Amino acid sequence: MKAPVIEDKEITVVSGEKGFTGNQEKWFDEERYNKPKEEVTFEKAGEHDYYFGSYSSHHIHEEMLKDSVRTLTYQAAIEGNPEDFKDKVVLDIGCGTGILSIFAARAGAKHVYAVDNAEIALFAREIVKKNGLEDKITVYKGKMEEIEFPFGEGGVDIIISEWMGYYLLYESMLDCVLWARDKYLNKDTGKMLPDRAQLYVAAIEDSEYKNEKKTFWENVYGVDMSVMSGGIFTDPMVDTVPSSAVMSDSCCILDIDLVNMK
Repeated sequence: MKAPVIEDKEITVVSGEKGFTGNQEKWFDEERYNKPKEEVTFEKAGEHDYYFGSYSSHHIHEEMLKDSVRTLTYQAAIEGNPEDFKDKVVLDIGCGTGILSIFAARAGAKHVYAVDNAEIALFAREIVKKNGLEDKITVYKGKMEEIEFPFGEGGVDIIISEWMGYYLLYESMLDCVLWARDKYLNKDTGKMLPDRAQLYVAAIEDSEYKNEKKTFWENVYGVDMSVMSGGIFTDPMVDTVPSSAVMSDSCCILDIDLVNMK
């Protein structure tokens, strides 16, 4: 990697933007600005939850919704099976924007109870209301284990959830889904979506990939950062590899049955 070359270092770039054009009255709070500043510490770090906080970002939900393979598969499974959802009580765990809850309501569910502990739940409520489904979907903001629902144990007909992360199990959300299954899902007729998952695992050795990761730090925009290469393989990395790099006879399958999994 070569450092960028700037030929004219004296060039002046003039912005064509008009800048702030709104109401300037009280746009700057001088009294608040002059208040004593608090010292920045990590003493209250435990009061914030990084996991749930990360799902309060608009960008992560845009990224997930733009995964058309994922979203359309859920839509086909839900709206394509209205006989399974008609007049059923549905629990959506980790509802996000509420897209799966809306699919379930469209499929004829009696009522959908959507749960998310991130701030996105507040937006999900407005999305549900804007689409005229507030009589069919109730959104709860909070932790699954702490919410008091209007139904009792065994009162849910179907549990839907998009709990999968990188390498299937990343995000550690499956425990919450299984907890809700054991407490709320009807023991005789209850269903889960998805109810089964398969993980294909193969061990590979990609020396070119490893070498590329290491040599990158030797010249970063003309700066030697090779000291960074010492710990690059201590943390797990998520990436894609060409299928040709995986030997088919070295692959094993991990089958997960969510209905009977302990």
